[in-house]
Parts: sequence; structure tokens; C-alpha cells
Amino acid sequence: LEPPGAPSPSQAPSLIFFGSLRNTPEFGDARRRCFAQLKSSLGARLEQRYDVWNRTAFSALMHSSEVFLNLHKRCGARHPVTFRVAVLLNQAKLVLSERAHCIDEREFTGLVRFEQLTALPAAFEQTISSDWRGAQQRRHVVLDAHAAAAAHGVQLVREEPRLRRVLLRGCQRAK
Repeated sequence: LEPPGAPSPSQAPSLIFFGSLRNTPEFGDARRRCFAQLKSSLGARLEQRYDVWNRTAFSALMHSSEVFLNLHKRCGARHPVTFRVAVLLNQAKLVLSERAHCIDEREFTGLVRFEQLTALPAAFEQTISSDWRGAQQRRHVVLDAHAAAAAHGVQLVREEPRLRRVLLRGCQRAK
């Protein structure tokens, strides 16, 4: 059974950017420009939401939306993944993201699909033309495995300084 308000199996989902597009003194308008570039490719299928301020609104968004977009404030820069992504993954949502810091990309392998900005429209098309609901369920199983490991004292990569140094060396070699 689908949750009330969820897209029907025959209805293709929209790609939701859940965040602000406002210019800021620190970050400028990079995110807005990247969103506009994606909007020119995806049209009405790309939506921006910045109106969710309480549990009721959050619940409604989670019931009506399935695929989310992560854009960094300094779009185009490989920044760490923010808390919002973990919240969406915990809700069993699919997340497409512009490329992130290499440690985060490794830590979120199997959970988030990372692509260059220019490849995100094709990644979205590929996602919704495939068994995206099955992919959503498989990613949630991976997330559950991560949570179970953490519950048993297995440290995440970013929390273990020695592993972080080793991975950073691997990131530098991969450039």
C-alpha cells in the first residue's frame, strides 16, 4: 500500500530540492544558478520547497515526494553532505546529489547517487525510468545496515581520525 498522497506507481515523481535558493553574503547565488541550470533541463519536474516549518508540513512532503536533490550552498564545490540528506534517507527517500567531498561520497556509497551537475538531469531520468521504488527499498536496507553497525560500536569513517587520514590520502590520489 502506498502512503496517502504518495505518487501512484504509474505517476513519475518530481525531483524536489528541499532548501533555500536565496543569495547570501557568504555563498552568493551559486546554488540559485545551479538550480536554474537544472530547471532549464528538467522544467516542471524540478521543484523547490522551502515552506516546511513544522511536523505536519514535513509529513505531508514526505508522503507526496520520493526523489530529492542535494545542492551545496557553494554549488560546484565538493562540500560535505549536510544533515538534510540523512533526514531524507531515514525517511526512505532517494537522494541525487551533486558531487560531494570524497569521504562523504565513500560513506554514502549505496545510499546517495552522486553526479556532476551537468549529469544530474540524465541521472534523474534514468532513476525514474527504472525500478526506482525497488532502488528506494534497497537503499533503505543499506541505511539499516549502517545504523546496525553504528549501534554495535562500529565507528563511521568521519568519526575515526586514523581512517579519515587514510581516506583523505586516497582522495588526493584520485584527483
